[in-house]
Amino acid sequence: MQRSTGYSVQQAELDHRNQDETIEIVIQIQLTPSYGPLIVRPAGSGSGSTTGFALRPYDFWKDFAVQVFNKDKAVRPLSSSGDSVISCAGPSSACDLSGATLRYEFSAEAFPSETAVIHITPPEGEPRMVEFDLTSFR
Repeated sequence: MQRSTGYSVQQAELDHRNQDETIEIVIQIQLTPSYGPLIVRPAGSGSGSTTGFALRPYDFWKDFAVQVFNKDKAVRPLSSSGDSVISCAGPSSACDLSGATLRYEFSAEAFPSETAVIHITPPEGEPRMVEFDLTSFR
């Protein structure tokens, strides 16, 4: 049995026309064995001190530089946010930092061309670039 909610497709189209369209880009960062949840730190202040470990900060993702381009022109996001990702092996095991999720919201008008390019520069290692064909999203 179908019930009517009183909200038609035509009304939804009218409501949508009054809103700006946006594009959300979500980037997931996964910690790896070479860039993991522990950071090697000297245990003391002397030059011959032993090595110790410290936990990577939960806001480590702030050290990643992210730039988004429409062709060759940099595009500024309307908003951006990031969250740490915590993974737990089981109900009674400890939980560890495993990565981060970054979210960027852009005006759809900022991408008149068919290509968006994302540059990510980590604090360690090589920069990465990802290119997207936007025609499949339109």
